[in-house]
This record gives sequence, C-alpha cells and structure tokens, in this order.
Amino acid sequence: MALFNQLSGVNAINIYSTDMLKKIEGLDPIVGNYMLMSAACFGTIAGPLVGKCFTIRSLIIGGEFCLGLLLGLIALFSYY
Repeated sequence: MALFNQLSGVNAINIYSTDMLKKIEGLDPIVGNYMLMSAACFGTIAGPLVGKCFTIRSLIIGGEFCLGLLLGLIALFSYY
C-alpha cells in the first residue's frame, strides 16, 4: 500500500508546496507551508481514530477517491 502512495505523487504536495504557494497572492509561502504541515500532522493523528469507525474497504475506496480528487485540484491550480 505504501508503494502505491509513493507512486501516486502524494509527496508532490510537500516538494512543490512552496512553489505553488508563491503563486497565491496575499499568502506568505512560509505560513502556507505551516498550514500544510499542520494538516498533515492532523491527518496522521486522526487516521487511526477514523479507522475504528469504518471498514478497511470503505477507507481504501474513499481514500483513493479523495486522493485522486485532491491531486487533480493541485494539477489544476498549478496550471494557472
């Protein structure tokens, strides 16, 4: 599972976040970077808690759908 996450480009958010955040007017890239890292920390903490409420199948399907949606939005916003 971790192999597929690495191949899907999920780390592109962390690698290119500063470049993408520089394009947003009115937002300091350092503040935006702290916001992204805070969200990643929250996701790490909330993950096991959410795992107790749902089945593994629904988590994988929902997670892959959300990951695809978010990567598509990143591609859209990095294009403009």
